[in-house]
Amino acid sequence: MEDLYGDLDTSISALEKKEALNLKTQVEMENTRLRDELAQLQETNRQLGSAYKQLETNISTLFVTAQLELKRKENEIQRLRRRLETYEQVVPK
Repeated sequence: MEDLYGDLDTSISALEKKEALNLKTQVEMENTRLRDELAQLQETNRQLGSAYKQLETNISTLFVTAQLELKRKENEIQRLRRRLETYEQVVPK
């Protein structure tokens, strides 16, 4: 009579193999998740780098504009002072 359960592999090595396959599957899933996370972080890093460069350009432009505006104001103040001095010389107090 043939063994009814003869085709079942109940040995310790079969259980170890099943555990190893389960572990492999878990590790592969974790690897996939980590690769996806890495790709997302790399994209975020690229976007932040691009934004940083744009902000750096903007702040540099703003600084130059502010310096030019200050110079323009200083020139206007000097012009008005000279005009006031001329006016004070013409009109006695």
